[in-house]
Amino acid sequence: MVSDGYSTFDAVDRDGKRVQIKARRSDKDDIERPEEGSTVSKISHSFDYLILVILDRNYKMHEILKVSYSSLKKHLDSADRSTVSIATIRKLGANVYHKSF
Repeated sequence: MVSDGYSTFDAVDRDGKRVQIKARRSDKDDIERPEEGSTVSKISHSFDYLILVILDRNYKMHEILKVSYSSLKKHLDSADRSTVSIATIRKLGANVYHKSF
């Protein structure tokens, strides 16, 4: 983890890439469908990729999504915003973990 208080990313991976980490918890039983309006905000512009951890209502890990900053930037620039929906992250990124039931 990065702890200098000034960084706009949360961690550095083993390849030296800068990672921004976000987590969201669902209150819904149907966690596969993001809640209306669920967003990730304050996307900074100084990282290589974003990791989004989706937690179930009991705070257990359900899913991890990974999306490159370049993919997010294209979307954010076209919409002139700094927030992105969870549904959009699912479309733009890759699922790197999904809990099996």
